[in-house]
Amino acid sequence: MLNANFLAGHQNCEINVSAGEIKDFVPEHDYMARGIYNRIAPLIQTRIANLRTVQYDMVVKPRTDEIDDYQKADVSTKLLQYTQTHGDFSRKMDTAYQWAGLTGTAFFYSWWDTRDGDIVGKREVTEEADDGDGVVVKTRLEDVRTGDLAYAVLSSYEIFPEDLYQQEVSDQYSVIIEQVMSVREVYDLYGIDEDGQEIEQYTLMPRPAAGLNGQDLTVFSLSKEKRKDAARVLTYFERRSRKHPDGVMAIVVNDRLVWYGDMPYREIPLKAVKDQVVAGQFFGKSIIQELIPLQRAYNSCLNKVYDYIATTVSNPVAVPAGSVDVDDLTENGLPPGRVVEYNPTMGGPPQFMSNPELPGTVMKEIERLENAMEYTAAVSQMMVVGATPTGVTSGTAIERLRQIDNTRLSLTAETFRTAVCSMARLWLWIYKDRAANWRALQASGADNGGSVIVWSTEDITSFDVDFTTENELKNSPERQKENFLQAFQMGLFAGSDGTIPREIRAKAWELMRIGQTDDLMGLDDLQRKNAQRENTLFEAGSIPQVDGELDDHELHLDAHMRYALSMRFRILEKKAPEYASAFREHMNTHKSILREQMAASMPQGGTM
Repeated sequence: MLNANFLAGHQNCEINVSAGEIKDFVPEHDYMARGIYNRIAPLIQTRIANLRTVQYDMVVKPRTDEIDDYQKADVSTKLLQYTQTHGDFSRKMDTAYQWAGLTGTAFFYSWWDTRDGDIVGKREVTEEADDGDGVVVKTRLEDVRTGDLAYAVLSSYEIFPEDLYQQEVSDQYSVIIEQVMSVREVYDLYGIDEDGQEIEQYTLMPRPAAGLNGQDLTVFSLSKEKRKDAARVLTYFERRSRKHPDGVMAIVVNDRLVWYGDMPYREIPLKAVKDQVVAGQFFGKSIIQELIPLQRAYNSCLNKVYDYIATTVSNPVAVPAGSVDVDDLTENGLPPGRVVEYNPTMGGPPQFMSNPELPGTVMKEIERLENAMEYTAAVSQMMVVGATPTGVTSGTAIERLRQIDNTRLSLTAETFRTAVCSMARLWLWIYKDRAANWRALQASGADNGGSVIVWSTEDITSFDVDFTTENELKNSPERQKENFLQAFQMGLFAGSDGTIPREIRAKAWELMRIGQTDDLMGLDDLQRKNAQRENTLFEAGSIPQVDGELDDHELHLDAHMRYALSMRFRILEKKAPEYASAFREHMNTHKSILREQMAASMPQGGTM
């Protein structure tokens, strides 16, 4: 709760351990400034913005070197891609970043949703309802669906492990998920009518707070608020054990036991993603915890600066005792042109007091705190405001600092990648155990082409999941582009005749982000993509024809040859040999036309 309050800007507070709540600070004097200069929020936003550059495109490795296993691994890969797209994975990762940054831990909860999938029939459902005159039995028809995998992000406030000192979910014997839902949502999920209650839940609410020079401000703070027409849903999971070989799962809505039986999954379907892993503790640690003492010191320093400015600008007046009417002077001040009467026998006239200069160490301390907060948050001035540290002008030094920032932040990104990989394996197990019969799914095919995959649970044989790209914070796209362009300039991509192949030049233009301004490179790119789409069409059984007039046969042959040497073509040869044969004929047609074009371009009497 303290993390959430500081992130939201309610920072003049502390934990009251005895009461178990957040308590506001009381200023020592009313005139003291209590402004909030929230640096935590932009630092956390910068961390999240950099974490969003990490990609989570996954691939399933085949169990063996057999072609069948390559084919099945490809089906599993498409299944993961479909699950990410169908479940709005990017948006949920953003939510996980925010909860993990706030509380230290976020959780992905996966389950088999029987309300999703294709409709395969109807069934009659009997319900009892009270119409005021008594219980009435009603029947209605309900769709029967194939079901599909679903997943959601939960916060640390909703997860209750059995042991706080078991680090992983898989180490826990049991876990309880507590959720506050509306009664309508409960009916949609479980088909039961519950009377709505007022239930406390955590929420950000506006509240008044003191600001600079006694001004009233409004800040947002995290507190418990009552939600109306709600129900408390408890889901209990107990892992497989000697006593319960299939585990235990129970669902309780308010005081009603809705379901009790074996756990329908091979493991507790929760995966934790952590901002910072703490050895031997179930919940992770938020970087906000380390920023809070620095933020307090930063606020204190700046408020003292503004107290000094307010004192200086208000021009304190020294008055000899009894020489003037102090109450009148205090109330009306000394506006320009005012005549002040004073008693010369009681001392001299009122005089403005001179204030000492603000010590330079105060401003240095503010700068030191700013740097310390950036360092603690694993971001720098380059990430936050795009400015380089004072005195750093060398391009090499700037790039080195950028790499250091990314390397430190990549530790957090790596914990997310590890959790996502583990969740992907759980998804495959849920599909294997819960999906029935043959299924078809629409997925993004190779080379930006659409495809329909027909699969069954027997196609899921491997659970070795990895990412298609390296952690982008370890090796950023900018760094990869720089390495490529350096190698390009050194001529490392040149062929034996000293020329650079067309596809390498196209890649260089693409990385320099100016490829679309050159007509020739644009046409090459279109030709290459057209050939790649043809490769995908052969897999779908749609045989494209060679266009002797429009096709660039050299580029088409290059793209087709790359496909012919891939494992995808080996799978096609075994699964659909007639399509593979048509593909070879397609390539031979390109070769014949290319030979004719080369012969026609040779001078008379020349030899090939």
